[in-house]
Amino acid sequence: MNCPTQCLKRAAVNKNPNDRDIKLEIFSSIKELKATFEFEKSQNIFRSVKYWAMLNTVPPQGIQQYFTVASYDDDILGIFYFQVVPFHMKDHLQYKYSQNASKWKRFKDLCRGLVASMVNIKMLVTGNMLHTGDFGVSWKSDLEDETKQSIWGKAIETTWQSLEKTEGNITICLAKDFEPSAHNPVQVFKKNNYSLYRFQPAMHLHLKEDWQNMDDYLAAISSKYRVRYRRARKKLNGVEKRELSLSDLKHYKKEIFQLYKNIADTVEFNLFYLHEDYYIELKRQYADKCTVFGYFHEDKLVGFVPVLDNDGTLEGLFLGFEEKENYKFHLYHNYLFDILEEAIKRRCHTIDYARTALEIKSSIGAVPHDLDCYIKHRSAGPNKLIHRAISYFTPIYKWEQRKPFKG
Repeated sequence: MNCPTQCLKRAAVNKNPNDRDIKLEIFSSIKELKATFEFEKSQNIFRSVKYWAMLNTVPPQGIQQYFTVASYDDDILGIFYFQVVPFHMKDHLQYKYSQNASKWKRFKDLCRGLVASMVNIKMLVTGNMLHTGDFGVSWKSDLEDETKQSIWGKAIETTWQSLEKTEGNITICLAKDFEPSAHNPVQVFKKNNYSLYRFQPAMHLHLKEDWQNMDDYLAAISSKYRVRYRRARKKLNGVEKRELSLSDLKHYKKEIFQLYKNIADTVEFNLFYLHEDYYIELKRQYADKCTVFGYFHEDKLVGFVPVLDNDGTLEGLFLGFEEKENYKFHLYHNYLFDILEEAIKRRCHTIDYARTALEIKSSIGAVPHDLDCYIKHRSAGPNKLIHRAISYFTPIYKWEQRKPFKG
């Protein structure tokens, strides 16, 4: 699909392009673009055309992808990545009811469930639901902030309006995972009546420059956490860890996808499933940057964990395991250590462990990193209540941050 082009007169700015008509074109496929382009020599993988093209090849189930290109003549100024996500709240939010809870708590959960069953909408996401971070736009490097703000706000509104003609009623727009200090998105979304909301923080572990191996890491943590490390490693006895090649990923494709689904089906908030070939294509496209470890017990694959070296940040991606083996061998705990070991080996400066399982990640040394999300309802009345509605339905996570490092 190539939506009708819309030309927008941009407010005057101090730097090129000045007093020009900015053209916005919307595509459903990277292949529809007239040219392949990159704006920066060193660019975050998740904000690159190459990665977006890969996702176009192996799209997540339940998500439609669109690309809005802002240009003047043949000069491309920016590309925006959008996802249209169906959201039937009853299917995507899993409430864990407990008969031991108070009558009032059970009554509130029942009410939430009834209301959730009536919420069936489509949501426009500027960014990528697959990853934690601001990956919804890639700019030409020499654009000024005022220019970006002008194009950004109009690109979102134009895309929203255009897609409603083909996708049907898109009720909500979500712009996700911006740094709290980011100036451009704050101004754009404040001007357009978006509500600020923070979900779970991302968990980042910042590696020390002098860590050459795991012994250096262990020397930096207290004896209490060194004991926990050794206990977890001892539990892994009987499990063989192998680095999976591209041919291995093809061979174990069905098993890997089922292990991934074991986890995806149990999380409290899940909007999509990955494509079965996602890990294969990721390895194909980013061979040296992507590592997938498989965990075998008695020659059976019981778990896996993939990582991606993203310009010095090691990204922990969607993993999987058998629940029984996870409990027996402490697989998840060991995954976190193996990701850390790989990061040290690759000389990365940061690990992005993403959201969820906050406390156990903090026990490795990861710290919470808040990210701002902005959300808007199409109608003015519901938009005034949307922050309260999200708070009502979002599960509350109580956790204690661990601090394993000395001093």
